[in-house]
Amino acid sequence: MGKFLRDASGNMVAIEGGLVLERTLDRKPRDCQSCGFSKWAKKDKVFIIQGGSGNGKPGGYVGGGGMEWICPDCALKRGLPIEFYHKNFFSAGNNQARMREEEQRNQKQQAKGARGLPTGIEKILDMTSSLCHF
Repeated sequence: MGKFLRDASGNMVAIEGGLVLERTLDRKPRDCQSCGFSKWAKKDKVFIIQGGSGNGKPGGYVGGGGMEWICPDCALKRGLPIEFYHKNFFSAGNNQARMREEEQRNQKQQAKGARGLPTGIEKILDMTSSLCHF
């Protein structure tokens, strides 16, 4: 079925007061009840908000005790912590997630540089200097 999300401290993750269930897809679910996204693929993820305030767009209202199926992009816009974001195959992605990915890549590169390992241009210069011996 799926799993309820927990943060690093073990607390249950909630969006608009409703617990969040993450489900990896093995077949096409219903369309996103917030934006209408419908181009699902196997291994995409859908987030199911259990109860909550139901502040989705008209027609997507979920009264107390109901469930709302939303895509990862809508979940992020509505308060899902970014560490749970998953870019679905046909999704355009999310700027906030792309920025975080870029920051993580830069941090890894800086960490490699701090350990004295060659990075970027240093690798190229190291390779070309070995070719210049006469």
